[in-house]
Amino acid sequence: QQGMSIGVNYLYNKGYRNIALMNGPTGSTEPGSVPSERLIGYLMALHRLGLAFDESLVYETSDYDTDSGIHGFEYFASRGKLPDAVFCASGDMTAIGFINAAMAKGVRVPEDIAVIGYDDLPVAGLVNPGLTTIRQRLMIAGAATLVLALEAVSNGPGENLVIMPELVQRGSA
Repeated sequence: QQGMSIGVNYLYNKGYRNIALMNGPTGSTEPGSVPSERLIGYLMALHRLGLAFDESLVYETSDYDTDSGIHGFEYFASRGKLPDAVFCASGDMTAIGFINAAMAKGVRVPEDIAVIGYDDLPVAGLVNPGLTTIRQRLMIAGAATLVLALEAVSNGPGENLVIMPELVQRGSA
């Protein structure tokens, strides 16, 4: 949820008001699933900023790949008017697919639509324009999980560890 808040706030502060969300598949009804948490973060950020929620600005991807990003672009383009910005909470690969589909149709990123990804995969800095994204420190999270698991074996359940996501600004937004 924190990463979503960081991304939506960034777009808002850059002047974007019509902010769409591409979210991962929410096939699980399990509370706390990543797509559910990201949707909640998006909704909370909109509410805090006084932006109205428009259900048509939310697209659920079928996967976390570039094809899903292409389908997301097609969905938003079919609405008649593209949003000002799209937050690809479904990940950097969907954001890259979205950007490629947009550019193939003559839509300029970020001039016509801003795009933010999620994860900060190594490829995010290699595409053109560079992908603005939310960095998750996955290596740190993995190491910390191992430490917490080992401590739990000896000492019982311990504390939660929170690793804060951060915005990586590049050219796409």
